Amino acid sequence: MSRLWNPVLATATRRPVLTVTALGLVTAAIVAFQIVSIIDGTRRATALEAAQSYSRAISAIRAYYSSVVVPRARDAGVSITHDYHETAGAIPLPATLTIELGEQVALSGQDGDFRLLS
Repeated sequence: MSRLWNPVLATATRRPVLTVTALGLVTAAIVAFQIVSIIDGTRRATALEAAQSYSRAISAIRAYYSSVVVPRARDAGVSITHDYHETAGAIPLPATLTIELGEQVALSGQDGDFRLLS
């Protein structure tokens, strides 16, 4: 083992500026890698939290629409249908509302994707 380290130590002793520069570059590369890793992890965590928050909001809107709006509309004689565009005085089903809301969000130019999973 000492055969391997003797030439390295001899070079480091003869050229201390080169040795310090090399060690500084290695340290800077390690620190840069760690910073990039931390930033990437933070970005992913932030995106996941935003997606979960958005999903909870859409779920709450759909639940409210299903439990409050649809029954009141049905009691008032309003038709609730997926093809409400074709039926005068009709409102969309909760799933249709959710899908179209997602399409509107996509058209607004915001990044992301929207899917309704059942």
